[in-house]
Parts: sequence; C-alpha cells; structure tokens
Amino acid sequence: MFSKRVGLLFIVLILCARFSQSGGKLPPPLRIHAPFQAAWKAMLETLDLQGYKVSMKDKASGTIRTIMHEYTSGTLTDSHIKKIAERVGLLDGDWIKAQYRYDLQIEFLSETETVVVVDTNIRGLMRKFLGGEEWIQLNSRGRLEEELILYFGRHLFGETFSYDRPSPEFWEQKPGDFRELTERPTRMVPDHRP
Repeated sequence: MFSKRVGLLFIVLILCARFSQSGGKLPPPLRIHAPFQAAWKAMLETLDLQGYKVSMKDKASGTIRTIMHEYTSGTLTDSHIKKIAERVGLLDGDWIKAQYRYDLQIEFLSETETVVVVDTNIRGLMRKFLGGEEWIQLNSRGRLEEELILYFGRHLFGETFSYDRPSPEFWEQKPGDFRELTERPTRMVPDHRP
C-alpha cells in the first residue's frame, strides 16, 4: 500500500515538473469570430506588413511557416535572448546570434469562427571558447507569439483590438485560488467589426 502511494506521488511530481517546464508561457489558441478565409488572408497580410517572408503555406491544412528571421546579433545577443526565450546557460561559449520563425495553424471551426495557433521556433548560435559554432534550440517565453497575435488582431479587427493574456491556469494558481476546472483555456475574442 505504501509503495503504491509513493509510486503515485512520484508520477504526479513528474507530471507537475514537465508541465512547469513548459511553463504555460505560450499563449493559448486564439478563437475569433471571423470566417476562415478572412483569418487566412489577414494573417498572410500581417506577416507581410511585419516584414516576414513565408516559406510554406498550405491553405487546405491551414498551415503557414515563415523563413528564419534574424532577431539579434552582436554583443547584446545574450540580453536579447533573455527577452524572447528561456536561455540555456552557457559554460563554454557566448551567444553570437538568435533567429526565429513562426509556425502558424489556422483552423476552421464554423462559418463564423476560426482558431489561430501561433508557435515560434527559436534558435541561438553559440560560439565555443575553444572554437566552433553550434545552433541550439531555445524555448519561447511567449512574447513573440503575443506580439504577432496583437498585430494580427489589429489588422483584422482594427486598432481597438486588445489581447490580454488569460488568467493563470490550475498549476499557476496561488493556494486558495479555486476556480471552476471546467473553464476552457481557449481565448474567445469578441467580434470587433463595425
């Protein structure tokens, strides 16, 4: 009986640790009151207006991918990486460059509702003290995703669009902060069209 409790506790702790590593920092899928076609077109226009080049788009699957965009290079690379990614501590080198690309998923829900998922692939170029360079994948803090969602929403709905990060989910709550567990993590954006 004791070993079952210890085993169950161990499994729960592992799951909690894995969840906290992802940190819940990425914005949840954005659910909007707009037809798929309008959302698709607005996202492509937003990417173009923000200076991102599209490397792959497949309307049938709702997938858009941009080419790698150089975020920063030079002496301030380390501090800039801290802003957008969970930095990997370097013991044997320095960051010399950071790049990212967007992987977007636009999904049809109904004639008037669409879901937009924004994911960012971030990598940093490390120059080792003893020579050589290596690209290292970094985990996003969610800042780039939120910025793109905000630009997209303002392009589609106008300047009155605002994106407020949803309140903390279950694992991020303070003790005694009890909410209904039936709340959905998907953010529903009201229709801002005139």
